[in-house]
Amino acid sequence: MNDILSNPSVEARMLDVDYGTRPVVRGVDLVIVPGTVTTLVGPNGSGKSTLLKALSRLLAPAAGSVLLEGRDIRDLRTREIARKLSILPQGPVVPEGVTVRELVAYGRAPHQGILGIRSRDDIEAVDRALAMTRIGALADQPVDALSGGQRQRVWIAMTVAQETQVMFLDEPTTYLDIAHQIDVLDLLLTLNRRHGRTVVMVLHDLNLAARYSDRMIVLREGHIIADGSPVSILTPQVLRDAFEIEADIRQDTVSGCPWFIPLATLTERKEDRP
Repeated sequence: MNDILSNPSVEARMLDVDYGTRPVVRGVDLVIVPGTVTTLVGPNGSGKSTLLKALSRLLAPAAGSVLLEGRDIRDLRTREIARKLSILPQGPVVPEGVTVRELVAYGRAPHQGILGIRSRDDIEAVDRALAMTRIGALADQPVDALSGGQRQRVWIAMTVAQETQVMFLDEPTTYLDIAHQIDVLDLLLTLNRRHGRTVVMVLHDLNLAARYSDRMIVLREGHIIADGSPVSILTPQVLRDAFEIEADIRQDTVSGCPWFIPLATLTERKEDRP
């Protein structure tokens, strides 16, 4: 682990991010360890998505810096970043009439020349991405005709075809039912465990985050207030501090992962007092 930490994939140093005059992320120091699954959690408006965008240079910091493989991300060309780091935003819009194969092939853009001509390497990368995400049978179907779960797999396949070691995903399970949420998260875990992809994602469901993460980072009001393994994060104290809820913590007897049952908000507890 020490050797990995000495060469981080992505690092933030005293990072501040503003929206106009409104501060959103403040003083964040963060190291993403290669080969792990890290999940950003926190209440609405805590800065999770903003932090993810800043780490990928979609947002410029007001102060501090982001390093990609030890180099300031502001000094790198966009194409160079896109060969090392991919980001799947929340709720991407599917171009009308585009087939699954065509959308997945968009992930090859950082590797193509100025004319955008696809090479044999591009074709093989797309085929691998379709196979890895198990959507090869859908290759010729229009993306906008697919179900939500299938469509999310196509977007993930596009980022896989990009062949970056680091994958950022902003709420990849939004609007999916529980079966499709698990399907997508199983896929991301497979990409991490079998193919060595470093995964950083934003999730709202804390129990799913605990099940699928090596590390959880809790934000509140733009600050990191807790950072560690799921066992160290899903505790009564962290849930009070971050989400202002009282909860009963349990342990999954199969996976060993913690999970919680929400009991009441702190406001409700105060109102119940005589």
